Amino acid sequence: MLDTSLWLDFLVLAALLLLSAFFASVETAFLSISRARMRKLADSKAPNAKLLLELKSRPHSTLVTILVANNLVNVTAASVATALALQFVPGNFGIAISAGIVTFTLLVFGEITPKSIALKHNAVIALRSAPILNFLRVALAPVVFILVQISGFLARLVVHESEEQKLTEEEIKALVSIGAEEGAILDEEKDMIHKVFQLNDIEVSQVMTPRNRIIALKSGLLVKDLEVGELKEHARFPVYRNGLDDIIGVFYVRDYLGVAGGSGGRVPVDSIMRSPLFVHGQRRINSVLRKMQEKKVQMAIVVDNKGKTTGLVTLEDVLAEIVGEIGEMA
Repeated sequence: MLDTSLWLDFLVLAALLLLSAFFASVETAFLSISRARMRKLADSKAPNAKLLLELKSRPHSTLVTILVANNLVNVTAASVATALALQFVPGNFGIAISAGIVTFTLLVFGEITPKSIALKHNAVIALRSAPILNFLRVALAPVVFILVQISGFLARLVVHESEEQKLTEEEIKALVSIGAEEGAILDEEKDMIHKVFQLNDIEVSQVMTPRNRIIALKSGLLVKDLEVGELKEHARFPVYRNGLDDIIGVFYVRDYLGVAGGSGGRVPVDSIMRSPLFVHGQRRINSVLRKMQEKKVQMAIVVDNKGKTTGLVTLEDVLAEIVGEIGEMA
């Protein structure tokens, strides 16, 4: 019959195995849960979500804390198991048996099983373990600090800062596709995100309204002489002096509505027009979009190398590349 001390050793070993499983699951949960998921949990005021976000903002120190605690537990478990084995099988054979049993037990019950569970329930495990993890981070702070500095120094020797891996466009698109496959985002949203990246590959000339379809107004034309249908169909018009190669401004219908008063439409379009924005047809539309935002305009005149007008592009044209055709005034 086993005496009390042996039972106590077995209980200690069982407790250490549980702790090993705990730290293994916490490590996997912490590494697998995304920052976006944590922010969503924090917004929904889930318990410990803000604390978890704080831990995630210090990934190196948090991970080192988990690894230090887990290794201390595993080393202690191996020592206790060896002491137990030697009481039944003395000598080197007993040590070999204990090493084999401990390795198998830790691998199955302290690593594989808890980590598999943590992958499926990372949010629950991460939230519930956050207070314990934070306590250990504070308690082990001196040891963690030293190890973080040493590991950081060694990492810099191997990988230069300029060589550190950055998330590429293709990786972001792959993550978005995975999100769509898992139902996290809609297919339409996936397509829109992919199209945003394509803006850098599309020239303005590919999306512009060509010259022969431009509806422009001659300088000096009174607003009252405009066709009612044109005012309903379009929100802005280029204004020219001697032809489409001599565009001097852009007339915005809403600008006229703001100052019309009792004029009865006897207002020349060029008196309230805005300065035109000219862009080359070979410019990428993401660049043109930034320029429009900078100048706070919704239309740009597209020109060629000789400065001749080849078309016009509107904010709606650019957005249509992302979300499809927009049924608003152009």
